[in-house]
Amino acid sequence: MAILGWNVGRGAALAASLLGMALVLGACGGDNKKSGGGGGGGPSYAPPPTARPTQTGMAVRMDLSGGDGTAGNGGFGGELGIVAAGWAGVGGSAPGVDNNFVTAAALSGNTVTYAELAAISTVAFSLNTTTFTAYIDLFGFDFHIPTGATLDLSDAVAGTVDHVVIRTHGAGDVIRIDGAIVTTRTGAKGASLTLQAIKAAGASVYMGGTATLNGAAGQPGSDISLYSGLGNVVLAGTIASRGSNAATGQDGGDVLLQTDAGNVLIAPGLFQMNGGGGTGTGGNGGLVQFYANSRNQDSNFPWGIQMNGGASGTGYGG
Repeated sequence: MAILGWNVGRGAALAASLLGMALVLGACGGDNKKSGGGGGGGPSYAPPPTARPTQTGMAVRMDLSGGDGTAGNGGFGGELGIVAAGWAGVGGSAPGVDNNFVTAAALSGNTVTYAELAAISTVAFSLNTTTFTAYIDLFGFDFHIPTGATLDLSDAVAGTVDHVVIRTHGAGDVIRIDGAIVTTRTGAKGASLTLQAIKAAGASVYMGGTATLNGAAGQPGSDISLYSGLGNVVLAGTIASRGSNAATGQDGGDVLLQTDAGNVLIAPGLFQMNGGGGTGTGGNGGLVQFYANSRNQDSNFPWGIQMNGGASGTGYGG
């Protein structure tokens, strides 16, 4: 999934902040004299702050790190894209669900496999055999994985289904994940996943549970996209898409959180996309691109980021 070079439209303001920096300007006292000095009529300034932003105690919100290379180079960290037509920040709540597409029968064992998902409705399911993409298109249904349940896509056959798209089309049709999503599959990269709510307003795509897209042995992490056409994308849970440790470390996956009209809201936490260590060359740290139009409210970046290059053995660090 490419997340570079987005076409975000003309006239949009770029708001990007990867590490917080604070410069405090202010007058000291009423006599406009420099602290500790005598005479002179120039302005005086408060000393710079001694506190610095810290990642201590931050919960890991997202981990896209590359795997270690046990007999070669380390894997690269993944890429994170945040594209908000409105503003980006914290907040958001889970939307209501009134007509879940995922049936009680499918949820009875607390695990919904890809095969079970595809079999719920032949009307909703389609497969593009050219792009190896499976679609679940919902009209008048929400898509909800409740707490304690898991959507497990590991049984999707590699080379037949390498991307799963779940999208709702109605004004009240939302996607809500309170449970878990797993895409990791043995012997192949896991299927990429796209969750789209096209016409629902408010919190239309909500990830409150866990999405695990880590690479199995010898495999890179998979990609995930959360998209809302008219509403907000809310990430209150966690996403992990680590590349596996292998002879040559595997790359972490990519994540895209995008709205065409609403906001991107993410709970505070740490984004990790470190490069993996290697006996040869260490893997490069990942990449973050952050865009917010901020039409009605200032955006902020209250999250921590780690994009460290991997340690090297005989080569150079990432």
